[in-house]
Amino acid sequence: MASEVHYTPENNWINDPNGLVYVDGTWHMYDQYSPSGPVWSSISWGHATRTELVNRTEQPLAILQTPNGVGLSTGDIFSGSVVVDEGNACGPGTAENLPLVALYTSNNTVLDPDAPLIQAQSVV
Repeated sequence: MASEVHYTPENNWINDPNGLVYVDGTWHMYDQYSPSGPVWSSISWGHATRTELVNRTEQPLAILQTPNGVGLSTGDIFSGSVVVDEGNACGPGTAENLPLVALYTSNNTVLDPDAPLIQAQSVV
């Protein structure tokens, strides 16, 4: 008998999956996530890990939105993907700790003082 498994965070709103990568026996899953509640807002990236693709452990947010001085978002983190930098081309990793690289669309909100309502491709 086949079974189905669907990832659901403990709390709040989740949307687009943005990467499922396997590193040293652990699956890392990233998703569009709202840490502030059950509706679309405060868009950041969630992160969960699994070793066998069934049970998951939620991790701290992977990429957080950019808040201004009073905590309102000036930049949201939209969809993208994650890759393992197996050659350590970006430099921050080691052979024992390969870096994960995220490529995503960043979205400046109307509160961004320099470039409101601009989207760009970003990498971290």
